[in-house]
Amino acid sequence: MPADAGAVNGAEASAGSGAPGAAVTLYLCIEAAGCPTICRHCWAQGLTAPFNRDRWANLEDHTEAAYVRRAMAGDWPAAPGRPGSEIALVCRPSLDVYSGLAGLCRTRHGNLRADGIDAVLDRAVGHGIRADDELWFTLDPLPGPAELAARYGDPAGLGIHLYPESARYLWLDRAQRASQTAGQVSALTSPFPRRPVAPSGRLGS
Repeated sequence: MPADAGAVNGAEASAGSGAPGAAVTLYLCIEAAGCPTICRHCWAQGLTAPFNRDRWANLEDHTEAAYVRRAMAGDWPAAPGRPGSEIALVCRPSLDVYSGLAGLCRTRHGNLRADGIDAVLDRAVGHGIRADDELWFTLDPLPGPAELAARYGDPAGLGIHLYPESARYLWLDRAQRASQTAGQVSALTSPFPRRPVAPSGRLGS
């Protein structure tokens, strides 16, 4: 089960755009079993928590259509973010360490057993701080809520999203899928098709 293994606090290093010598926090999540149902289980528990009762009592305010109207009107709350000095890392059962979140591995920084803890964490800090949105989505730049709502929101959508970020992530997912589809179509219709890559990594003739 993914578990927060705590953090290495006050590590002195230069991270991303931070100033040299700035203190950063390494948030290392350990995937002990890699169970894909854990996040869904915790999510379901959160939905039924007492502090969400007001949302369940006003579902019309939490439909996709309602969030589309809010975004288009410029009434969108600031996105909750990871603390500015925190680097999110995942340690797989193999002891490979990646930038990312539980179940979402991105850049590999090495193996704790083979490479050593200091070397792996130094690489992670050198890689710098990445926003959670950058871990989930490859769109560059990421569209804002109003643009997302206009292009990818359903103004009549009745799907329930208890939090604004849930609707925004749905739109970002649609935007990324559309971008990937457009890229595939472009590659198929291009007058200059890409040359195949041989198994050795060299361009095919």
